[in-house]
Amino acid sequence: MLEELDARRMIAKILIDGEYTYLKPRHDPELYMGDVIRIVGQLKREGISPEFFRTKIDEAIADLPNNEELHYKKDSKW
Repeated sequence: MLEELDARRMIAKILIDGEYTYLKPRHDPELYMGDVIRIVGQLKREGISPEFFRTKIDEAIADLPNNEELHYKKDSKW
């Protein structure tokens, strides 16, 4: 239980103090805490290293402009 409390405190500090380019709720910096804790646990269970995860995140971010599924397409004659 203490480890979970320490983890929550550490994640809260990171979410509150961090400067983020892509996602940061203005009024609730801890909004994603539950998601972060769940994902970290899942990554640990699957044996995915922080370095590998960082590499995949960087690749996904770099590919965002090329992902046609994320581009807005106006479906109109006008």
